Amino acid sequence: MERVAWVAGSVVIAVTGPQPPIHGVEVVSLSEQETPAIGAIFRADAEPRFEVVQMRKTSGLSYVEFLGLFSVAEEIAIKASGNPAVPVLLGRLQAAAAINLASPQVTEGLQLLIAAGLVTEERAAEIQRGVPL
Repeated sequence: MERVAWVAGSVVIAVTGPQPPIHGVEVVSLSEQETPAIGAIFRADAEPRFEVVQMRKTSGLSYVEFLGLFSVAEEIAIKASGNPAVPVLLGRLQAAAAINLASPQVTEGLQLLIAAGLVTEERAAEIQRGVPL
């Protein structure tokens, strides 16, 4: 039986045998060596054709996972900051059962860190997307 990957846009959404076409989904025949994962990016003109992308956790983070998004230098600068709002922010994050990077509290906290000169706007955007340094 022929194995195929279902690709929506450029993202693999299923790997299975041939199925009837679904509107907006491309069916890509797989070689014996290809075993794309769900969520892999498909590029017809690249070798290999399927690229696994790192999935980033953006919700349900622990305090330690959140701090892991910062470099050691950034974390030291944040903890050594003389800004009285920074320890309040850190205390609230530490007390949270789970941290959601899209929450208004995290957005406000990152804006505080930007205003205090502790992270750049670019780094804050990366942190909010779950990209560690």
